[in-house]
Amino acid sequence: MGKITWIASYPKSGNTWLRTFLATLGTSGSDTKFDRLQSIPSATSRMRLEKVMGLDTSWMRLNETEAILPDFFNHLAAKTERSLFFKTHHAFLSNQSGDWILPLEATQKAVYLVRNPMDVAVSFSYHNGHEDFDRTIDMLSDHDATLAHQTDRFTHQLPHRISSWSSHVATWRDSPIRPLIVRYEDLLAEPFKFFDSITEYLEISATRTTLANAIERCRFEKLKQVEEEVGFHERPPSSRAFFRSGKSGDWRNHLSANQVSRIVDAHHIQMQKLGYLDALGNPR
Repeated sequence: MGKITWIASYPKSGNTWLRTFLATLGTSGSDTKFDRLQSIPSATSRMRLEKVMGLDTSWMRLNETEAILPDFFNHLAAKTERSLFFKTHHAFLSNQSGDWILPLEATQKAVYLVRNPMDVAVSFSYHNGHEDFDRTIDMLSDHDATLAHQTDRFTHQLPHRISSWSSHVATWRDSPIRPLIVRYEDLLAEPFKFFDSITEYLEISATRTTLANAIERCRFEKLKQVEEEVGFHERPPSSRAFFRSGKSGDWRNHLSANQVSRIVDAHHIQMQKLGYLDALGNPR
């Protein structure tokens, strides 16, 4: 039986960057190709579930999807001897039957990426093709927040709960999987140190040269350039670019004082634990 490693995060927190790095790590050359991301697919692919389980998912809503996913992931793990990697934006929650949606028996490890929610608010807004930051701030505080409803444009994805930003962080932090938690800001500031810690945690053998090569090929500027040249299949139709800014602290250029206060008031507990607030509760 194989096991699954989850590459998990709230949306717009560096998941695609990490997946691209991991997919590039075992390759030679100097190019950057998005098709390598197929080696770390989405856990909520409608097509994959239909193919593997022989189901028509067109009628399935959130509860039905959550009911079948544990069996789906256990089935995938049982049918292979190798390690599997999946991207997920799921909060770490159980379904109505009390089963973990991402089952423990099928899980090997998890890397959880987290990003300052103020930057997430800006990035997620642009990702969805608008600059209504208040609407996104509302979503970050919505405990019932769900992606890919049946009525959404992302019909190739199954509906999945992300909950609020704080709940998302807390459910993964406190999950029995005990993931490696990595801040997006630390990856930006010291990429070699933190990508190295990720590969060590995942028990992926890589020389310093191989590691440095993969980091260079997956720099944000390089990913942005490749998207401009050949496009990127994960970019929503409403978004001008998937790789827009990638900076830490970009919220200072977009959010009002009131919007900052709304985010801090709603998420100060997790923000404090993660170092996004100083001892007085002010944004760093």
